[in-house]
Amino acid sequence: SDGLSEITHLVLDEVHERSIDSDFLLIVLRTLLLSRPDLKVVLMSATVDAQRFSSYLDGAPIISVPGRTFPVQAKFLEDAIELTGHTIEDSKAQAPGGEEDDDIEKEGQSKVGDAQQLSAYSKRIRNTLANYDEYRIDFELIVKLIEKVAYAKDYEQFSKAILVFLPGIAEIRQLNDMLQGHPSFLKGWRIHPLHSTFSSEDQQSAFEVPPPGIRKIVIATNIAETGITIPDVTCVVDTGKHKEMRFDERRQMSRLIQSFVARANAKQRRGRAGRVQEGICFHLFTKYRFDEMMADAQTPEMLRLSLQDLVMRVKICKLGDIETTLSSALDPPSSRNIRRAIDALIEVDALTSREELTPLGQQL
Repeated sequence: SDGLSEITHLVLDEVHERSIDSDFLLIVLRTLLLSRPDLKVVLMSATVDAQRFSSYLDGAPIISVPGRTFPVQAKFLEDAIELTGHTIEDSKAQAPGGEEDDDIEKEGQSKVGDAQQLSAYSKRIRNTLANYDEYRIDFELIVKLIEKVAYAKDYEQFSKAILVFLPGIAEIRQLNDMLQGHPSFLKGWRIHPLHSTFSSEDQQSAFEVPPPGIRKIVIATNIAETGITIPDVTCVVDTGKHKEMRFDERRQMSRLIQSFVARANAKQRRGRAGRVQEGICFHLFTKYRFDEMMADAQTPEMLRLSLQDLVMRVKICKLGDIETTLSSALDPPSSRNIRRAIDALIEVDALTSREELTPLGQQL
């Protein structure tokens, strides 16, 4: 703490992302604030249940700063199908996706509830939706939708810069190839795939406002949700999917699972279209799913990842008893999972039977 004695303020941004690190940091800060009541801690986020964080930190005051964003129209899968005239045959005619079904989380199609909400849509659209697989990424629909936004009179004002959210690199490559080879996008367009594995020079140009007469399409993963900002975006196409690390209890290993984003993520993605002018967002899932089926917020990492790293960190930070410490988290993991992590570490000799770090544990 000596190094911290000079520090008066700590600012943590994007606390709503609930990563293991930020949640662990909050445990540490709660302890620290007892010995340093003069320390000012500021937690920031644009989409967060501020009340929960406030209660967790003994009724910390909440300050709301009004944002300066423009309104964004929200459209859903049914609107995209209506606008493009997409049919179930079109949707099935694509090259089969490379995704193993095993790595896609399915939580029930939203057929029944859709019926009431779709009375305003034609029978053709209702039929298409009734047989539609919401879990696949429908590349044909995305391309048609971008084409419509680009060239239909009513939407042209939103076509300067289009941001597409896809779950991963394979999908980004596939859409990139389809657009690069598409006659509608040969002239007057720049297409920028954005992913941590592409070279930074290529990525840099995605942030630049294109010269007059040129429009751009940026294809990205959820890194463009909060991690990076492309300010001139006017239209967002959101597949509503992301890949999330989950600890698979049965296999005792962590793996990436593709699943629907939470409502908070969808709103965050939508807001990306309203930074410079009024925008539009097409969510490629039904309004019914958004209203009735989506989780409010993403599951905190502490509840879906293996806890072994965390357990060792408690020891390295000398926070005392493992279970007591982790139980004071904002969303504490179950005792069973904490126990399981401790036992696994004792078994490989990283912790002693009295739950102290061994020299091997220090190295790990």
